[in-house]
Amino acid sequence: MPLKPPAYGPAVEAFWREPADALLCRLDTQRCGLRQQEAEKRLARIGPNLAEPSGTRSILQKIVHRLVNPLIAILIVAAAVSGFSGDLASFVIITLVVGLSLTLDIVQEHRAEVAADALRRSVAIQADVIRDGAIVALPVSELVPGDVVELRTGDLVPADGVALMARDFQ
Repeated sequence: MPLKPPAYGPAVEAFWREPADALLCRLDTQRCGLRQQEAEKRLARIGPNLAEPSGTRSILQKIVHRLVNPLIAILIVAAAVSGFSGDLASFVIITLVVGLSLTLDIVQEHRAEVAADALRRSVAIQADVIRDGAIVALPVSELVPGDVVELRTGDLVPADGVALMARDFQ
């Protein structure tokens, strides 16, 4: 029985407001989880549950993005005016300040991107999922819409979802 496209995906909004039984019905699943075979079909159709990294820009794009900043544009105009008027010292000073500022910004952005990527790779590697009525540990990338995940104290939530049942929840 094929799933209806609106059952999951970007078109679904505010799924957390639906009653649990209605959501389970729409996702064609049960409180005892999916069958392994059905989960494999969904994984093949939808793809892995991976956070998409934000697109990194090239060095040239980063420089252009900073050059359109109004303050930087004013400083470049001031440097150009100084250069054309013969004030070489002001031209050199303004150009050095703008160049150092751009360099520092780009280096810091690159370091932040590297740190965010390392963090993304280290978070929530496995999750306990109910498949075929039994709890199995699976890589988070293999979770699909309709999976029932069991969470314990200290676990990271591996995907968007709805709490079907809670005990001592804080």
